[in-house]
Amino acid sequence: MEVEGDDQNKAGRSVGIGKTETVRQKRKRAAASHLDEFAAASDRRLDTEYELFEPTNEQWADQKPEAREHYLQQAESDFFRIVDDYLSQANEATLLFQKCSKEYQRGRKIMILATGGLAAINVCASFGFVGNVELFKSGATSFSLAQALNAIAALYAGFLTVGGNLQNFLNKKETADNAREMRDILVDRYREYCFKWFYYVDAFSGTALSCTNAGRLYRQLVDNDHALRLRVKDLTAVKARDAKQTVGS
Repeated sequence: MEVEGDDQNKAGRSVGIGKTETVRQKRKRAAASHLDEFAAASDRRLDTEYELFEPTNEQWADQKPEAREHYLQQAESDFFRIVDDYLSQANEATLLFQKCSKEYQRGRKIMILATGGLAAINVCASFGFVGNVELFKSGATSFSLAQALNAIAALYAGFLTVGGNLQNFLNKKETADNAREMRDILVDRYREYCFKWFYYVDAFSGTALSCTNAGRLYRQLVDNDHALRLRVKDLTAVKARDAKQTVGS
């Protein structure tokens, strides 16, 4: 009877667990459906966003010269605040590239010299160049120079392994390459927008067309800025991803 009671209790607990899992699954489905509805509502809200009208050349021509000058000054300030930030980040990327390149080259030289030193120790210990020189003797046990070199070589090899793994973990070469690519992207974008402002805005300075081009160019910059920063962020995140992969492996 007690066994049957225990079986019934176990069965009851199993049913209870099954009900709990079913409820959790229902909650997950409900949460997922709410997220889908929220995303769909957001898309509809974007689709029905308030329509904005861009000033035409005629409307800018009707404005006073002081108003156009004030607009151009404000647009130029906001525009080059973003563009100059590209140049500042490019300079930082250049410094990072130089720093990581030097550290990588220095680390490679140390590893090459250290590997050569290990090879020399192994040759001396293996071919008996040091002879049978005894360093010390304790009773019937003696310790020769060749044995000491073998022990040093084993310890040396361990340090080299740790050093190689540490160099792979720090990944200085990859960081330097990404910094150089990031610098090239930022400099290209900086030069592109400086030229566009000079060619499309400064060339018509003070006119209605300069105001129209300034507004369109600033909008183009803002639209492309997010994608550029995501690209830069992806390049700077490579080191962290590689470090996680190294630890995982």
